[in-house]
Amino acid sequence: MVFSFFKKSPSKETLELENKAQVFLIEVREGAEKRYKEYKEMSKKKEKDVFLTKKDINENIKDFAETIAKIKKLEDNYVRLQEKFKHEEKTRLNIARDWFDYWNNWHESIQNMKYTEHMDSEQLEDSWDASDKLRIKMQEIEKRFEKLLEQ
Repeated sequence: MVFSFFKKSPSKETLELENKAQVFLIEVREGAEKRYKEYKEMSKKKEKDVFLTKKDINENIKDFAETIAKIKKLEDNYVRLQEKFKHEEKTRLNIARDWFDYWNNWHESIQNMKYTEHMDSEQLEDSWDASDKLRIKMQEIEKRFEKLLEQ
């Protein structure tokens, strides 16, 4: 029996999922950071020069700041999981699948909401329902990650 002291490389499937997830993650993070900056700039303008009230602008700034913090926390937790399970390929592959699903769902929920002003009430309701289902899936992935971190 030969023992290897070198870290086993992740499978090709794991790496592909991680790379695909990274594309969605970057798009979501950059979008949140862009919107945060836009609202910060709006907050410096006079209320009559913008289409939102100061209260709405400040709520959006707060929401996007929280979103950015959440993304950072998720990234940190993912790195912790990768390290914790680096020698367990099956678990690592499941984590990578969840990671991809998470960011794919987030990206899809953004796409669902992008064109809401062009939808009739039935389409709008369908879009909200689809986004709710995606949000629930994302919450379940977050719970799985938390449980894995606690093990």
